[in-house]
This record gives sequence, C-alpha cells and structure tokens, in this order.
Amino acid sequence: MSFKVLNEDYAKDKNHVYSGNKVIDPSPLLGKIKNPETFEFLPYGIRYDALYGKDKYNVYYINNTMSNCFDSYYFIYEVKGINRDKVEVLNKWFIKDDKNIYFEGKILEGVDYNTFEVLPNGDGKDKNRSYEYLTKDELKWF
Repeated sequence: MSFKVLNEDYAKDKNHVYSGNKVIDPSPLLGKIKNPETFEFLPYGIRYDALYGKDKYNVYYINNTMSNCFDSYYFIYEVKGINRDKVEVLNKWFIKDDKNIYFEGKILEGVDYNTFEVLPNGDGKDKNRSYEYLTKDELKWF
C-alpha cells in the first residue's frame, strides 16, 4: 500500500500515521500503532487534543500534548479489553463498547452502564454520581 490521506490533517502508509509531515508514533516510548496500514479513525474520533482510532488488532486513545507553540507529541495508548467492533466515541474523554465505559482509554470503574450519559459540558453522569475531575483510583489501570 502506498501513502493514503485519512482527512485534511492526517495520513498513513504501511509503516506510520502522520499529522501533516510529522510521524505521530516515532518512538515506542510514546506508544505505537501496531498496524498502521489498517489504521482508521473512529467516527467522531478526531478531537483537538484527543484522538481515537483502531487497526485490525487494537483500539487506541491518542493524546496530542503541546510541548510549546510549535511542537506537539502524540502519546499512544492501547485501550485494553475493549470490543473493537462495538466501540463508540461519546466525546473527547469518554468512549464505550457493549460492556464498559472508558475515560481517556481506561475502564471507568463503578459506572452504571445503562444510565451513563455525557452532559452538555462534557462531563459524564449516571444514576449514582457525576464523573468530573476523575482520579486514577477511579480508573482500572492495567
């Protein structure tokens, strides 16, 4: 496969995904997309500083962090345990599959799946509580 444009900001080839002319996964220390050739962004998965995509192996949460006004780094995280065929982007923080709600790519513990909703301000809530200012203790870390 040769170079393919994904949208106005991103493209891919068999080795990498690009933002403009910059490789978004240049170092395994920042995370890697396992199969760039099959990578695609999820519907509604392109947000200003958070991206969601998948390849034939994994779903990815990609955090675009600015280092200064000219440079940014992409941190790529595999979303562990997610059903890649049932994933849906809710907003830049929350995604879901057929069993779990995820916050920035990590399982949100204790959430009531059936009553969870995203509020107009971007926070989440279920019948028990609101989900804002989350701590790492509230997330399932692998």
